[in-house]
Amino acid sequence: MPLQSNVDNSKEKVIIGFNNEIKTSTIKNQNGEVTHKFEFIKAVSAKIPAQAKNALKKNPNIEYIEKDRKVEALGETLPWGIDRIDAEKVWGDSDGTKEVTKNNNGSGVQVAIIDTGIDYTHPDLDENYLDGYDFVNGDDDPKDDNGHGTHVAGTIAAIDNTEGVIGAAPKVGIYSIKALDDEGSGYISDIVAGIEWAIENDAEVVSMSLGASSEDESLKNAVNKAYQNGTLPIAAAGNNGDGDASTNEWSYPAAYDSVIAVGATDKNNDVASFSNSGPYLEVVAPGVKILSTMPTYDVSMTSSGPPWTLYDKNYDELSGTSMACPHVSGTAALVYSAGVEDYDGDGNTADDVREILNSTADDLGINENLQGEGIINATNAINNVEPIEKHDIAVAAINTTNEVIQGEETNIIVTVENQGTYLENSNITLTDEHDQEEIGNKSIELDAGDSTTYEFTWDTTGEDTTNHTLNASIDPVENETEISDNSENTTVKVEEPSLDTPEIDNFSITEVNSPSPHVEFEINWKVSDDGGNLKTVEITLVENDTDNVVDSETIDISGSIASDITTVKDKHAEGDGKKYEITLIVTDNNSNQAESTKRTEES
Repeated sequence: MPLQSNVDNSKEKVIIGFNNEIKTSTIKNQNGEVTHKFEFIKAVSAKIPAQAKNALKKNPNIEYIEKDRKVEALGETLPWGIDRIDAEKVWGDSDGTKEVTKNNNGSGVQVAIIDTGIDYTHPDLDENYLDGYDFVNGDDDPKDDNGHGTHVAGTIAAIDNTEGVIGAAPKVGIYSIKALDDEGSGYISDIVAGIEWAIENDAEVVSMSLGASSEDESLKNAVNKAYQNGTLPIAAAGNNGDGDASTNEWSYPAAYDSVIAVGATDKNNDVASFSNSGPYLEVVAPGVKILSTMPTYDVSMTSSGPPWTLYDKNYDELSGTSMACPHVSGTAALVYSAGVEDYDGDGNTADDVREILNSTADDLGINENLQGEGIINATNAINNVEPIEKHDIAVAAINTTNEVIQGEETNIIVTVENQGTYLENSNITLTDEHDQEEIGNKSIELDAGDSTTYEFTWDTTGEDTTNHTLNASIDPVENETEISDNSENTTVKVEEPSLDTPEIDNFSITEVNSPSPHVEFEINWKVSDDGGNLKTVEITLVENDTDNVVDSETIDISGSIASDITTVKDKHAEGDGKKYEITLIVTDNNSNQAESTKRTEES
């Protein structure tokens, strides 16, 4: 009967830290495999046999050996408020989904947020940020220095990106109008100026999570003018409520006739104790413990005051009618995006959107002074929009790298949307407008409301080293009237290939002890490239007598300088005195190479 080995041949993924110089041979001598050498810490990742760990721990140059553990990404959260108003059923496939799969997601609609500004660098907001103005400081940088405005913006427009949160209208465009300072207060004049800015910039919705207890004629005139011009004003009802339907708490601009006033509810669909009541209240929406975006840097709400009063950066929960208001603003954007028409023929659609929001709200069965028409319901609202029959196909986006080396290929991804109500067939052409050269042409067949992507490959061999405007254009379909979005451009800079060539700075060979009849060599190498384009080092061991390649190693590298010790071996050497050639080739990203060959003999 053959003996059965009790040796565990499986290998464990570990990270090994060194006290001084990293010696990969230490690991390889224990039948280990180095998988990555770190650049800024004295450590490598490796796979080692289980029985090798104790031996390696005894090595005085090894500081630690730790298991290479897996970590899990922190996924995107669907805030309870977005789920409660069923916004995700509008742009997703199911209740509770966090994935945008439908075109009705706010795309093509602009919401102006008058608040403390927005952290437009936030990863959940930067993609949807359009523009803005800071009326507090009189400049065009409306960056949030308080936190309140960023939180409001996330409830409206946080994108679908597998992290953080997702908003009611995850592809709506947002304007940041900073009219409140770092303490969250501001002048009526700045708010009025902000409303006018929203009108001038064609915002469909102006969202105002702010208010005062007394009336101002200028503010009243501003919201009225917005409403008349087709910009729908939506405002928080205020946080001075007492829960009594018989007492009225007034807040402006919410109480003006032209504004949708929004109260707050909690997870139980109860009106929040702080939510104002009164005959002006139009709808309610989630406003208690709402998770949304916060600035990624320190602002007043995250850094000013006693520790127990501070909020977290990036994401946190806030409560108030200020948090309820953006739920309605985001839902209004979805209604606009659905293609609402001027049903009453008065020349604008703001009143039509308002009627849809009110008539489709869910009645909570309580006094209207507390709930208005009820809690907003995005799915009901969209289902109540009568679709506009139209032919409309559009280039939604064109994405590629900003720069490419002459002679290389680059991929261009074009997103096409059918924004109409009919199945459409057309063609899309990608053209380099620098020399009017067609890069590619593809056929399109797209159902109503669907979107898809088309990939083109551009070979830049022989192209001029300059900026190239690439144009993606769709042939208009029959009866299509809106063709301004049938074309989209992007700019790609074609750069000259680097003239820098890599160099071999060190190439030395040392024979190491190995079990007979094998022979093993350690190659100590160092390479450099002034252009910072290092790509690979290839080391080849050739037996002189037969010219056979008996071993080779290819090492991926990057940057300007790289070095390591690499082992090559002849596992079938017989006897002493065999002669070998060892060749080292370094290659950069532009296919430039340097090569050196040395001869050695088995001792």
